[in-house]
Amino acid sequence: MTTLTRRKFLAASTAASVALILPVGLRAAPDAIPLTATTRTIEVKGRAARVMGLVNAQGGPGIVLDPGQRFRVDLTNGLDVETIVHWHGQIPPNAQDGVPNTNPMLKPGETRAFDFGAKPGTYWMHSHIPAQEVGLLAAPLIVRSDADLGADRQEVVLFLHDFSFKAPEEVLAEVTGGMDMDHDPAPAR
Repeated sequence: MTTLTRRKFLAASTAASVALILPVGLRAAPDAIPLTATTRTIEVKGRAARVMGLVNAQGGPGIVLDPGQRFRVDLTNGLDVETIVHWHGQIPPNAQDGVPNTNPMLKPGETRAFDFGAKPGTYWMHSHIPAQEVGLLAAPLIVRSDADLGADRQEVVLFLHDFSFKAPEEVLAEVTGGMDMDHDPAPAR
């Protein structure tokens, strides 16, 4: 058994205090944040509905980053179909933008790492596949600034999204008049 001497206690306390006052960018980089594209059950007007979602390791929707924290995310496709996620408001390298025509689709069960400098602000992330976006495959993406952490306010995140008990494909068919939304339109000539 190790005895905690006064000297060891003071050294540990000093080290902890210094670590707390260091800018976030100088602290050790955290591990990648796990994020899973999955299905979940929500309740709407007393009825259960199966929808898609982007769920973090704590089981909640989306991602919140601290000031200076890199966008280091391991995205896992827990769906039984291919998907891809776009990070709205961020400026990642093109190969990490999450748009089907620039990135390969993420196969079921596959995990892909994303790593880039995050731009502070309140944004969202979503699938760029229309039926998946209608199916609620979207979530908040919040990158805090130093001013956010220094503000004396309670943080509340509201993420509003249209919902229907109809299948996403049925909603899209009604909205688009039956146009195929799974493919990009032919380029203009």
